[in-house]
Amino acid sequence: LIVCLNKKDGSLIWKSAFEKGGDAGGDGAGYASIVISNAAGVKQYVTLAGRGLVGVDAKDGKQLWTYNRVANKTANIPTPLVKGDYVLGSSGYNDGGTALVKIEKDGAGLKASEVYYLTNKDLQNHHGGMVLDGDYVYMGHGHKNGFPM
Repeated sequence: LIVCLNKKDGSLIWKSAFEKGGDAGGDGAGYASIVISNAAGVKQYVTLAGRGLVGVDAKDGKQLWTYNRVANKTANIPTPLVKGDYVLGSSGYNDGGTALVKIEKDGAGLKASEVYYLTNKDLQNHHGGMVLDGDYVYMGHGHKNGFPM
């Protein structure tokens, strides 16, 4: 899913496999970029992959949490937005939808607790371009439409 390479010589530092977090979407990576989060006090890399949102530990690549409901079966493209302990993910193709999750401590690990989920009919970001400005998110909505939201 994600690899960490030595920037000087390209050698592998660690690699992270994706542990299936649910049945939505499909195996493999998505098209989203990786973003840095310090949710729940843990530095982690967050992305939207084939099976949904995922956070991995920046130290060793260990999978910390997943959230599957936002994944679609075609292509998971939009880069997630991160603010504090929260992650917003959205996908299109008339599947998936949009969700806000809160990353919280769960014993010795972390979990993604759903704050809200909107179906693809209510809000779906097809190809990305979501922008966080302060407490507001600006994005396009709709399959092949991009209606301003």
